[in-house]
Formats: sequence, C-alpha cells, structure tokens
Amino acid sequence: MTTNKRNSIGRTGRLAVALAALCIGLGALTTQASTTVDWVGGADNKMNTAGNWAGGLLPTTADDRIGIIGTPSLPSPSVTMGDGTVSGFTIQQKGGTVTRGGNNNPSIQNTHYTLSGGSLVFTAGIFYLGNSTLIVDGGAFNSTGRRTTVSGASTLEVKSGSYTTDWIGLASGATLTLKVSGGSLSGTYLSLGTTASSVTVTGGTMSFSSGATASSFGSGMTFGLGEGSVTFAVAPTVSGTSAINFVKGSGGSLTVTGYNQSDYEAWWTAGSLKFDSGNAGSFSDRFEVTGATLKLKPKVTGTVIAIR
Repeated sequence: MTTNKRNSIGRTGRLAVALAALCIGLGALTTQASTTVDWVGGADNKMNTAGNWAGGLLPTTADDRIGIIGTPSLPSPSVTMGDGTVSGFTIQQKGGTVTRGGNNNPSIQNTHYTLSGGSLVFTAGIFYLGNSTLIVDGGAFNSTGRRTTVSGASTLEVKSGSYTTDWIGLASGATLTLKVSGGSLSGTYLSLGTTASSVTVTGGTMSFSSGATASSFGSGMTFGLGEGSVTFAVAPTVSGTSAINFVKGSGGSLTVTGYNQSDYEAWWTAGSLKFDSGNAGSFSDRFEVTGATLKLKPKVTGTVIAIR
C-alpha cells in the first residue's frame, strides 16, 4: 500500500511538472504572438512608413510579422495607400477600408496579402499584382471599372467574400494562378495568354460580363472546373491545348450566353472541352445541357430494375 501511494504521488508530481511545462510553453507562444504589429494609418497613411506601425516596426516576410488592420480592439480606419505601392509585406486585413491614394497606380509587390474582412477599394488607376499572393477570404475587393494587371508570377485566390474588377490580364512574361473555392469573382473578361497560367474553380461563382470582348486562354493553359459555376457573356477563345476541363465527379456548371448543345458539342469535338483531362467517348455520354448551361451528367448508382 505504501509503495502504491508513493507511486501515485510520483505520478501526480510528474503530471504537475508536465502541466507547468505546458503552461510555460503556452506563455512563450503568447509572447511570440505579441510581436504581431497593428497598422492604424498614421500621419501620412502609408503602409511603408515605419512610424505608422506599432513599435515603429514594419511587417516583413522575413520575420513573418502580420499587419492586422481594424481589429476589434482598434478603430476601423479608412486609410489610403499614400504612395500607391505596398511592397515586401505579409499583411492580413481584418476590417476597415483601404483605398488608393496619391497619383500612382495601386500596386501590391512581393507581398502576401490576406483580405479577411473590411474592403480594398480602388477607383482610379490600374491595380497591379506583382510576384504576390492576394487571398480574399471574407471582405470585398473592388476595382470596378479598373483592370487588374498581373506581373511576375502571382496568385489570386477567392475563398469567400468578393473580388470585383474590370478585366484581368497579364503583363509581358507574367503568369497567374487563379483559384475560386467560394465567394465570387466577377469582371468583364479574362486575358490570360501565358501557358503557365491556370484557373481552378472548386466552389463559389466566377462570371465575366463583357459581350464585346471574348476572354482568351493561352495555348496549353488549364481551366479546371470542379464545383461552383462559371459564366461568360461571350464565348471565350479556347483551343485543343487550352481547354475547359470538367473534373471527374464535378457538380459545377458552365454557362455561355447564347450557347446551346450543338455549340458545346463542337467544343468537345475540337478538344476545347474535356472531361477528366480527355475527350474520349461521345459528348452525350458525359454532358447534359439545359438552356445555355453545361453540366456533367449525374452518376447513376445502385441497381436499375426494369419494370415491364
């Protein structure tokens, strides 16, 4: 009995030590988290002015600091990109409104920017996304009437919230990885003439409203459609090497204004429309068309009983 009691006390002591160590560890994490800096505008409303950040420290990708704009403990500021350019940062915007300032085009360069609340609003100039990742995961990006131009190798991803722009295009030699998994992306048309670019839709909506200018995809570009819906007001320019590919098991839809089954079937025959990266078999075996909307035929499961 004495031995068991001692063992029990020993286990209790070890557990207490372990819990204390865990608390110390959590305390260390909390201390590390406190290095997060908050940008609330400042005298000149410029993101790249150190004095506008808590502690006078700029957030950089090197130290993984995150700029949080408009947290619940801070006022939600309405601020401007004073000199037009944000460069070299890792930024998360949780609230407030960030707008373009000065006479330059708004530009995000070499930056990882997550918009999870509030809004990014550009009503003048051309929005440039250069060698950067812009993730919209809540909140709203709005450059209605102003185009988005991609330079370098960049990623634009919409998970929730909305991204609204004029047309999306590429500077010389640029590539874009465009993903929509929720929320909405809307513009007038896409102009992606680089083979390394890609579009993937796994949820949400993507729509292009221009009836005057066709979207264009570069030779070899992939446009994968899983879940979600894609709409074009005018048929995009595609070829056998830049097809729209319905992923196997896809519940997504493609709508081209004015199109019917014969138009989509012509795409299939030409190799501009694919199923699971190929176009073996007949169009009618794979797809169904309702009005101007194309979808995969639902998969039949279970046992079929013929009733005579």
